[in-house]
Amino acid sequence: MRVAHTSANVMLELLCYLEDERGCSIQTRNQRLNAIRAIATKKAAPQPLSWMNTDEIEALIAAPDTK
Repeated sequence: MRVAHTSANVMLELLCYLEDERGCSIQTRNQRLNAIRAIATKKAAPQPLSWMNTDEIEALIAAPDTK
């Protein structure tokens, strides 16, 4: 099986197969699931905030406390 051929549904089918047809315990099933989850995901650089410009941020900081 190649990673390109996997999906969430395929993984769920594999886990159900282990439990139902092979008779593996829930603990064994969960170990397999954790092994799948241990595959590192790629991380992207954080996107810059684009919903506020510098003038809007300064105005927000300068706003008086209304308490």
